[in-house]
Amino acid sequence: MADFTQTVIEASALHAEISNILHKNVSISLATQPVAMTKMGHAAGVVNTDYEGDANAPSYTVGITRTPRFNTVSRDMDGVSVNGGFANTNAKKQLTNNTIALVLDKVYDERFGITINQDSTVNFSVVNRISKLIANEITESIDTTTLKEMYDASIAYDAAIVTDRVIKLANASGAAVADADIEPTFDAIFEAQTDLALNAENVYDITTDKNGRSVVCVEKFYTAVRRQIVVVAGSEGAYITRVIGTESLSQPGGLAEVQAQSYRGMYKGYSVFTVLSRFMPVPVAGEVLAMFTHPDATTRAMATDKQRIVPDPDVYGDVLQYNIRWGILTHKPWMVFVVGTSDFSLV
Repeated sequence: MADFTQTVIEASALHAEISNILHKNVSISLATQPVAMTKMGHAAGVVNTDYEGDANAPSYTVGITRTPRFNTVSRDMDGVSVNGGFANTNAKKQLTNNTIALVLDKVYDERFGITINQDSTVNFSVVNRISKLIANEITESIDTTTLKEMYDASIAYDAAIVTDRVIKLANASGAAVADADIEPTFDAIFEAQTDLALNAENVYDITTDKNGRSVVCVEKFYTAVRRQIVVVAGSEGAYITRVIGTESLSQPGGLAEVQAQSYRGMYKGYSVFTVLSRFMPVPVAGEVLAMFTHPDATTRAMATDKQRIVPDPDVYGDVLQYNIRWGILTHKPWMVFVVGTSDFSLV
């Protein structure tokens, strides 16, 4: 007689098992990954987590410290003026900084009923599948809100300096991205990010650090990017110039559509991440195809995730509630550039 026995989880271990699966899958599935240094010395990521304060505090507000640039200059010692110009008589520079508030105002706290019949002995495969589904929902919420904050900040900054920095490609909504648009787009944004003094009235940055620049894009934009890269000696994987982060794609991250959102390699100095089209902000007309940024531009604070299972008479069993809070602030919007379709419009 065949043995159909499957591994089950007793109720006492259910909390711990769901907690472990959720935490792992949310961490590896995010497309808007926090910046981290790779073994090759490259900074890869979309946001930073450099803030002051405790994200778990009841006030749910942390601080981001910013230091304005000094605009200092070198000088000549002429050997003629008083003391030969050896003494610096310029007014001293005052070290200053300011702190802006980052509020953790996003929360995922959905509740899931587990009947007493399920709670007694739950099949492991069911727990694994449900946990991954929940993790995928959380991943989409965090990625979507992060990209929306970056987009809104960039658009608002453009309006403030009366400059339209949105780059519109030749293709309209629904059409494939033309290969000919890719290289000029990367080059134009690279130059704009390198010399921010040309297009940004800010007192913080005159350039964007070349190490760490990234682009988050939809699949059809990435498809055109991949076609730009020469495959060396017939190697299927040679188009990835640095094989960093790819190991996370082989881990059990849940649904394939979410697991696919991750690091795809580098092109022209940019770490490339992909997301599903629905993750991107929605303009009045057209589509957002990509957002070029740097982790310095956006800070995300996340409280420690927690889960609980409590008795609930409504379902004659227990209720699982996963809770995670986060907040995002793009405080250097001049580093963020939006790429849209030819019919992209905000009105």
